Amino acid sequence: MSDNGKVIRKCIICGKDHYETMFTFTYEYLTKIYKNVSPEYVEAIGWSPDTRSSIVRCLKCKSIYVRDVFVGYERTKADMPIEEPSYNPNVSWSNWAERVWILNCLLFLAQNISCKKTLNNKKGINFLDFGSGAGDYSNLARAMGIKDVYALDPYAVAQKTYYEKNNFPGIVFSKDKDEIFKHAPFDLVVSSSVVEHLFDPVNELVSIYDNMSKGGVFYVNNPFMDIDREINQLLNAKTIYKKDNVSHYHPGHINYLKPKQFKCLLKKIGFEVLSFNVKPPVPLTKYAIKSILRRNIVQFAKTAFNLLGVPYSRHAFIVRKK
Repeated sequence: MSDNGKVIRKCIICGKDHYETMFTFTYEYLTKIYKNVSPEYVEAIGWSPDTRSSIVRCLKCKSIYVRDVFVGYERTKADMPIEEPSYNPNVSWSNWAERVWILNCLLFLAQNISCKKTLNNKKGINFLDFGSGAGDYSNLARAMGIKDVYALDPYAVAQKTYYEKNNFPGIVFSKDKDEIFKHAPFDLVVSSSVVEHLFDPVNELVSIYDNMSKGGVFYVNNPFMDIDREINQLLNAKTIYKKDNVSHYHPGHINYLKPKQFKCLLKKIGFEVLSFNVKPPVPLTKYAIKSILRRNIVQFAKTAFNLLGVPYSRHAFIVRKK
């Protein structure tokens, strides 16, 4: 249902519309307290001085989500395509090590699929990067020897020309789900930092399940948000800057599933949960030690949490289609 350029959603898990409001954003709040956006940007994604948007909690299943979503944010991104790769200094070598670790795990778990295909003289492993962005996982998959790599992202700022010019050869990219799903079933699927953006996460996850091969492996993660702490921050803040790390302020982050809820949802769809973990351990090489020394106390604590397997910012699942 639409209302003044917004999409009004029922509960993202149970479909009910019985909720309690946890926090309501207003135009004044976004333009005066939140210091990362200009009034022009706020208006460009659909806001006006009398607009309100609320984070709510479902009274039945307790899931937390944004009830009134501004579709303009994701569409605006897609209308400003990137042509050249941009270096992000905040993405360290350990982020790439993490992605390699994830793909190695998936390839190991998919050995049986690969062997069966080889014995039956079929094509190799089909890989899907769902919500591919600029194609980080797609590139790694090709570099690690997977031939059939498909990248799907309806709102990606990267276009086909970007993939052809800047990415590893052979990646099939599209913004059209039907076009990509013609190549199903997929044996390996990765969806990193995507679920929090989806208007209808349940149906999207079901579509992934339906287009996977039997025994196929799926890696999916989602930011872990201390919702009560962050709501209190929003309620009590006089100013908020990006460095304050209040994740609910992202106009594209509209779903706040806790690990237990996310796990139950995956099982309900039909997935077998193989592992529950956070970011994989950071290998202690000489480069890691130098990196640790350069970091501040908070970042050092996060590295320690990685090594100990303690969750702090993101929960992740590796699941299999039965």
